[in-house]
Amino acid sequence: MLMSTDKLFLETTIQIERIFGRKKEEIVKFLSDKEPLSSNYVLMEFKRTMLKDCIALYSFLKEEKDLEGTLMRLSELRVYEHRTAVRISKILSKLSENNTLEYEKVLIKLEDLIESELLEEFFYRVKVIDETKCGLANEEVHKNETYSLNLRCRRDEKNCEIEGFVARNRGKFRKLLNELQTYKEFEDVCSVIKEILEDCEKARGRNCKTLGDCIISIEAPKNYKIFTTDHHYEKTCNALDRDVLLLQDLTTRH
Repeated sequence: MLMSTDKLFLETTIQIERIFGRKKEEIVKFLSDKEPLSSNYVLMEFKRTMLKDCIALYSFLKEEKDLEGTLMRLSELRVYEHRTAVRISKILSKLSENNTLEYEKVLIKLEDLIESELLEEFFYRVKVIDETKCGLANEEVHKNETYSLNLRCRRDEKNCEIEGFVARNRGKFRKLLNELQTYKEFEDVCSVIKEILEDCEKARGRNCKTLGDCIISIEAPKNYKIFTTDHHYEKTCNALDRDVLLLQDLTTRH
């Protein structure tokens, strides 16, 4: 059993599960006597997934003007954007808590989620560090006919300090490269690590997204255990000689 003083770094998937997952109550209870920490980089990934998906769902609802058409749209989305469809299903599930799905109620609750509640839940009892100075993490939602959120990241638009982060942590990126290049699933990641070790500025743009797990594994303080649902962190954390806790391991323990 974990000690009550455990320091846990919440990466993106566990932040999503803590708010939208089937085991959210168990996660919240488990974290109640811990010291949870997250980061602005995780916040950016959270906005790029859950907040963007809330906005997409809102657009579907407004365009279809009923739940039936929205659910049909969602089933079609599963064919070509499966992960997005799964996340939107989680959002719908949260919106239907304590009552049946009703179009107007869902719309109102979704507006509250987009405008304030989603980020309030992200930050609830969680301290946040900012090692990469990701400007996208600070982007706010705008509302006209519908909602919009600009999370575009381009290499030629300096909106963070990721190159400085890479420069400070070259040794850790080399350790990741040495460990991960033996696994085919990390082929793209290793290719990008080689690029950024030659030129730190190449970490901006799409490469930053590819390196997400690596960046989080490095930025989390060493005395914090990374709490996640993503098994890839076992390999990145092993390379950096740091601790990881998978949600799956926690739930099988109880």
